Amino acid sequence: MTSISFYIKEMSCSNCSENLIKALNKNGFDDVEIDFADRVVTINFDETKFDIQNIKEVISKNGFTPKVVD
Repeated sequence: MTSISFYIKEMSCSNCSENLIKALNKNGFDDVEIDFADRVVTINFDETKFDIQNIKEVISKNGFTPKVVD
């Protein structure tokens, strides 16, 4: 498993975070953690099935701008 975190500027309410989790889950990303206070989403994923671009696309298609957190 690989883990990546994104800062999501637009994640300003609990509805936003819930919608993002649902969208990621629907697309096969089941291990998702949200730090609402810092607006960070962390996704643990199988790099043999997905890559970072797949995750960014799901996030972007749902109205958010993902920025990788180092």
